[in-house]
Amino acid sequence: MKLAAIYNVFDAEELLTHSIRSIKEVVDVIIIVYQNVSNYGEPHINPNFEEWLRELDAGILLIYEPKIINSPLNGEINERAKRAMGARKALAAGCTHYLFVDCDEFYDKNQFARAKEIIIANDHDSSACLLNTYYKKATYKLVPNETYYVPFICKLQEGLTKFANHPAYPVPADPSRKASPFDNFKKFAREDLIMHHYTMVRTNIITKFKNHSGLKKINFNYDKILEDFNNFEPGDKMIYPFEKYSIEIVENYFNIPDEFGKAQNNSYWRQFYSEKKENIKMEPTKFAVFSYNYIKTHFKKNFNNLRMIDIGCGNGRDVFFFRENGIETIGVDANFSHESEHILKEDILEMLDREKDHDIYYARFFLHTIPESKLDDLLLKISQQMSTNSIFLFETRSSRDHGNTDKRVTNFRGPVGDKHYRILYSRTYLENKMSNNFRVLYVDENVGLAPYKTEDPTVIRMILEKNENTDKYKK
Repeated sequence: MKLAAIYNVFDAEELLTHSIRSIKEVVDVIIIVYQNVSNYGEPHINPNFEEWLRELDAGILLIYEPKIINSPLNGEINERAKRAMGARKALAAGCTHYLFVDCDEFYDKNQFARAKEIIIANDHDSSACLLNTYYKKATYKLVPNETYYVPFICKLQEGLTKFANHPAYPVPADPSRKASPFDNFKKFAREDLIMHHYTMVRTNIITKFKNHSGLKKINFNYDKILEDFNNFEPGDKMIYPFEKYSIEIVENYFNIPDEFGKAQNNSYWRQFYSEKKENIKMEPTKFAVFSYNYIKTHFKKNFNNLRMIDIGCGNGRDVFFFRENGIETIGVDANFSHESEHILKEDILEMLDREKDHDIYYARFFLHTIPESKLDDLLLKISQQMSTNSIFLFETRSSRDHGNTDKRVTNFRGPVGDKHYRILYSRTYLENKMSNNFRVLYVDENVGLAPYKTEDPTVIRMILEKNENTDKYKK
């Protein structure tokens, strides 16, 4: 069995890493299918959502664009299509089985592993289990237990697996997750396998109400919902549709922070998207390690007190790497907010107007994200500021994968994110451009320099120093 966990992500993403952690040891592939707009046209409330997903580096990312239709089944249709997109990717990745998961869904890994063994041993083509549902806090479990099921591990068979609201499906379940065939179906008993559903444990409960396919149909007083939810204590009446339930206090099985149950906690969201958290991959890039080794050789007599600027630094992982290794580094990124004093959210040209004393200029995967006119402005400014001992190191995507033209403007869709503006250059074109104001110390164009998941694009690495033979700076 090669098993893919296919995550459906729009909101409650604060739970995503916790959910992945609960099952990552018992699945083979993680696929995250996300959307920036809900199935009802609501934009995602957090502007750094997509950037955060990129830096999370938790699995294969796919973006889904909902097709909003005037139908009471709009939500179900889009959810099914979104999940099917993930299943197609899993099939392409060689997976034989899949599991649909949402951000607020968790499994005990030992129960999961035993259930997986049962499915393999009996060659079950489909399975489902019951669930526990939680309200406001990870320790507040609803009682009595709910009686519907969630589909669990199912076979993934090209030409055979069909996603539809099959009326003959063996158990009551979410129609957007039902799939056939289910000829050898396994229904797990509650004592053998449970999905822990933290459906009402989230930072923004209103987003759930506005975008849930069932709740969306009801005209709610959202202010009243928020007030009642925030003030809830065990023994109080719960908000719709949970009025008939009560609370049982249980263990926090997955160590979910209490602040996830504080709706509209804006200070949390600022921290969530900007702090260097343990669940965001902070290892340095391969280019950072390469650059550090070069810098040590180049500045071997004057290594102490070097000042460096990381242009387009993203979440700052290379900034922290260089700083931890003795280089005073400042990161600049116009799109990524970070509370570290060493990372500035600012346009690079404006920053260079203010800060002009750098020994090292560093840019990874930034040059291909800006128009050529801005690149020319940046190169001119750097060349004017560089001293005779300064160097400029950069890594950028090559046009070689797209016909090896001198330059190619494209709306590039990579393994993560939506389509993004890219302008790709050939090695020869860049070398000629750089020769106006720089002298090339090192250049390489190759694959294997910046692999990501299943992708291994051709990239160009270049190291430059100031061209002292140029009478005037060219643009």
